[in-house]
Amino acid sequence: MDDIKIWKENGWYIAHIPALGVVDQAKTLKGLKKELNEAIELSLESIIIDDLKFTGSRVNKLRSLLASAVINKIDGIISKKEGKTIMAKA
Repeated sequence: MDDIKIWKENGWYIAHIPALGVVDQAKTLKGLKKELNEAIELSLESIIIDDLKFTGSRVNKLRSLLASAVINKIDGIISKKEGKTIMAKA
């Protein structure tokens, strides 16, 4: 999932995760992470239930595991961006 993109545009932090069909925005990086967590969990739940046909507790376990992995990746991206000025998307 190397194609997670986060940029700042018109005072908003915007994230795009094409592999999950997720796009979200927030005024702060902390807010963006919160919004992304919710959007990622919903996207993963749909994939797990509709595409993989998982049911019951397996859905929650897999969704949590996958969401944690994606959020850890996003944490790394955000940490790097907090250390430097984010350039506006051209």
